[in-house]
Amino acid sequence: MKKQLLWRDAWQAIGRTKGRFIAIFLLMAVASLTLVGLKMTGPDMRQTARHFYAQTHLADLTVTSPVGLTPALQATLRQEAGVKRVEFVHTADAVIKGDQTAIRLTSLGGHLSKAQLVSGRLPQHRHEIALSYLLAKHYHRGQWLTLTAAPGLKVHRVKVVGFIRSSEYLDRNQIGNTTVGSGQLRGVAVLPKAAFRAEKPQLARLTLTATAGQDPYATSYQATVAAKQRHLQTTLRHQLTTQSQAQVAQLTAQLPGLRQAAATNPVGAAALQTAQRQMAQLKAAPSQLTVQTRESNPGYAVYRSNSARIDLVANVFPVFMFAVAILVALTTMARFVAEERQKIGTFKALGYSNFDVAKKFLLYSTLAATGGTLVGAAGGFWLLPRLIFSAYAANLTISGLQLGFSWGWRGDWPWARPVWRPAGSSPKTPGKSRPSCSCHRPLRAGRGCGWST
Repeated sequence: MKKQLLWRDAWQAIGRTKGRFIAIFLLMAVASLTLVGLKMTGPDMRQTARHFYAQTHLADLTVTSPVGLTPALQATLRQEAGVKRVEFVHTADAVIKGDQTAIRLTSLGGHLSKAQLVSGRLPQHRHEIALSYLLAKHYHRGQWLTLTAAPGLKVHRVKVVGFIRSSEYLDRNQIGNTTVGSGQLRGVAVLPKAAFRAEKPQLARLTLTATAGQDPYATSYQATVAAKQRHLQTTLRHQLTTQSQAQVAQLTAQLPGLRQAAATNPVGAAALQTAQRQMAQLKAAPSQLTVQTRESNPGYAVYRSNSARIDLVANVFPVFMFAVAILVALTTMARFVAEERQKIGTFKALGYSNFDVAKKFLLYSTLAATGGTLVGAAGGFWLLPRLIFSAYAANLTISGLQLGFSWGWRGDWPWARPVWRPAGSSPKTPGKSRPSCSCHRPLRAGRGCGWST
């Protein structure tokens, strides 16, 4: 029996009940949007951070000493087993005269934890400076600034030549504390090394051989870095304590003569005060030396925890959304079937089977549900991650969301491994090796890098 009448009625039913069809369409669209969007956002945020860290070559560890790293400590870091690269940087805190803005200055150069240039250019002469782009609303290129409360600088009047984005300071608001100005840092800046007075660098940046190619959010990476942090903290403090004790002993032996000189002339009194101040600094130096991981960078841990929270929400919220969508859709279809009882009887009288009559309702529900799911999935892939990232990134300096697709959502389960791929790429073929990018992830020609956890 020909079924043109049945199919004609099925298509006409969609036109007659547009409201019901659109309602089912939207229910499934919203449910799939929340599922796909939330499941994609966490991995996309982490991949964005990985891409940013790889571009800037963010250091695995930093060693800080306010009194400076001695040549002996620098040699120890260079010779330390498992250290792939080490770079030494001068730092100083200063206040911009006029509005009392406190900023942290670091020496320019090196390969690790590079600052991204946002506009202008990087400083080339010691009288030039590049400020954080967060200060672009208050200062402009070509403006001359006077830096105060910075005895560690050779120059105090500098010209703004560009604006940068720091890879070590991700938090817009909580950059850090300082002993100058108001006590709260409002930005960072870079200067050429020639602008700094101190001979000994205050900061060392390190990358480890064992972390090459590792996911910075993986437990194995965190364990490797934490172990090296504890080892370096113990080794460097012990070495610095030995050096400090020897220098304190030398100064102590000079104190009687300095006290006698201080009693007779002002020059001797100044020399005595200098020696006493040096002794206090040497005694405090071992406790002030710190070895820190990326977790100490402002905003690093916050960004990671935000992406983890989204993963938790993604495992719960979409379930309720789909449950509501399915319940409402079933109720709507049941009512639709009840309204069509007369037509069902007519088709049965014309000789159509039960399955033939059910095809009408299967077509109706399948088109509404499938169409809504596809539209919602597309919105969840492209739209929702952008909106969530924008909300979380409002207080962070990281930008440039990397959209990808996880082929293994069940990777949240302990026995599965999710694999992320950039938009437009295809699953990799097992058994074939490919070149990798600067972040040591597999490359597909012209399609960027992919990562797996």
